[in-house]
Amino acid sequence: MERGHLFDLTAGDERLLEAGMVVHMPPAPRLPGEFGVGVSETAIVTETGCEVLSTLPTAVVVNR
Repeated sequence: MERGHLFDLTAGDERLLEAGMVVHMPPAPRLPGEFGVGVSETAIVTETGCEVLSTLPTAVVVNR
């Protein structure tokens, strides 16, 4: 894979993640007109799994 190439992994995708790849995972569930939330994690693929690089707390905070 060329450096900096972007791709989306979707159900049924057979491409392999390889050690050294950095992935950004920005899920953003939304219910239009009701709510939306965005979260993000950045991780590096390792020989044995992955290492999350993000250092922010992952607790959910609700402001009313």
